Amino acid sequence: MSIKYEVNRELLSERIVKKYGSQKAFLKALGITRQAFNYKINAGSVSIVSLIEICNVLDISNRQFMNYFIKKVD
Repeated sequence: MSIKYEVNRELLSERIVKKYGSQKAFLKALGITRQAFNYKINAGSVSIVSLIEICNVLDISNRQFMNYFIKKVD
């Protein structure tokens, strides 16, 4: 039996709105399109480099990383 994990989209969305007010402003700061962002997040194989870029733009600390990007799926 394997354990599945996914991005905590709800927490990530809350952080985006809190920091940037909208996803559009966040994506502009990140320098990618909505489609590219959704692909990265939904792919399930997002690179660590992409995750670090997202953390830097959203001021997500190393300690908070797991809360945003590692959510256990039942």
